[in-house]
Amino acid sequence: MEMIGDLNIIFDAPIRIPTPGKDALWSQLRQSWKALGINNMPFRQRQIAFFSANPLPGILCDDLSEDLLTFIPEEANEHHGLFQFPAKINNLVGKQKMRPPLRFFLFKNVDILMENRIFSVMKGNDRFDPISGRVPCSSDLERPADGHLPSAIITMDRYGLSNISHHLFDVLGRHIAMTVSATETNLSPDVPILVPATNGAYQNHVMTRLDIPHEVMPASRKTHIDTLLICSQVTVDEQEGFAHPAHMAHRATVQEMRRRINVNAPAEPQQKLYVSRRDSDRRQMVNEAELEDRLSSYGFQIVLPSTMTADQQLRALSEAKLVVAPHGAGLTNLIACQSGTMVHELFHPMKGTDAYAGLSHALDLPYSFSVLTDKGGDHKGHLDIEALCDQLSDTGML
Repeated sequence: MEMIGDLNIIFDAPIRIPTPGKDALWSQLRQSWKALGINNMPFRQRQIAFFSANPLPGILCDDLSEDLLTFIPEEANEHHGLFQFPAKINNLVGKQKMRPPLRFFLFKNVDILMENRIFSVMKGNDRFDPISGRVPCSSDLERPADGHLPSAIITMDRYGLSNISHHLFDVLGRHIAMTVSATETNLSPDVPILVPATNGAYQNHVMTRLDIPHEVMPASRKTHIDTLLICSQVTVDEQEGFAHPAHMAHRATVQEMRRRINVNAPAEPQQKLYVSRRDSDRRQMVNEAELEDRLSSYGFQIVLPSTMTADQQLRALSEAKLVVAPHGAGLTNLIACQSGTMVHELFHPMKGTDAYAGLSHALDLPYSFSVLTDKGGDHKGHLDIEALCDQLSDTGML
């Protein structure tokens, strides 16, 4: 192991450490760095157990795949330049004039192992993690496969494991995009996506609602797959093409997702809804309690997603004619809103993306936003409540 620059740690050879040893080593490393006054870890924990962190280029999917299939070609991005956000708001959806294509690498006769929620792919003597391109080191790859699938799809990326918004709009959205595409009509809609056994309750609920076939991959089970498709967006080959949400709010994709979500909403939604983030320790609004009291006086229902089931969250949004919410995963449930529902998003000035603006546009939801004043440190912000109420009054919703 050698130190390069300030904090770049490089392992020159794979590290093979049993799980108990890995945990003990990680604990020792954390204590050592803390004693040195270093707060940020130089490398991810998962690299200790599974990877050589050699910075040289690893194996690319293009090196081993049989073909690269295009399901949605490059096309004009209807969301380009739609909204003008402050500089700190990341324009993931609206910054590109062209929407990048949705493509999948095709592999034949490979083995898959999921360990620590990481896919390891083995083809002949070659093994790789498609997301990072690094070489997995698990000894379980050496044993014979103990499962078999005729076909499967990997749409999981480095964000979709824990973030419900990325899981719905990216991981599941990519599968929906494949099914609405007309360019690869020979793909059976029954081909499952591979998901970890650690998927959360929300993720499992929406996956079932969307009727997406899936295969749960238990930890350490090695599975032989005759035909495997890996979305190019999640791979080291094309990480710059990462798109959120639902392939940059591809209209046909998100419209199909809303159709499948179907929560039997009323024909004319009547609720005014505020989606709270008061229990979050990130992007806090210092006067959120005051905002909730003020909106309640105008007849708003205040909902806290962390206290609700996935079905309750989706149903609440489906019954809303106006949604006001801070930027965050709570807005994932916009997928259940009916056309015409008004959306007003509240941004912290130092953090956020235009993901829900693009999603709103694709779902025909009139969209507007406000930006909080930075209160400094810990991403805390203050909202001008009077200005917000004036803005909502102009829409006739208060």
